[in-house]
Amino acid sequence: MTESKMLELAEEVLAQSKAGKVKWEEITNTDAYGVKFPDIGLGIVRISGAEYLLQLRDIGGKLLDSLSGRRGSEEYNMLQEIYNLARGEALSVEENIDKALNYLKGQ
Repeated sequence: MTESKMLELAEEVLAQSKAGKVKWEEITNTDAYGVKFPDIGLGIVRISGAEYLLQLRDIGGKLLDSLSGRRGSEEYNMLQEIYNLARGEALSVEENIDKALNYLKGQ
């Protein structure tokens, strides 16, 4: 796949993630989140705070293509946003913040 197609894929992943249509799951013991489709999967990985990586894999886990973004690039900002949305979805961050607030407020 060309980089432009991976950029198009990343843009669509971002749009669908913002709309709540992508059901991200945590990838065990890593700084990564993934979603599985019938015959492919996507993963978003944070490699330190300076780089993010969107990966497209086949059903067997073989890497088909990827898009990376280093700090300061447009890709970085887009991939960082995807990562944050994926993390929030997979870890139910909003719900857990609400729970903590309720405990603190005595409700």
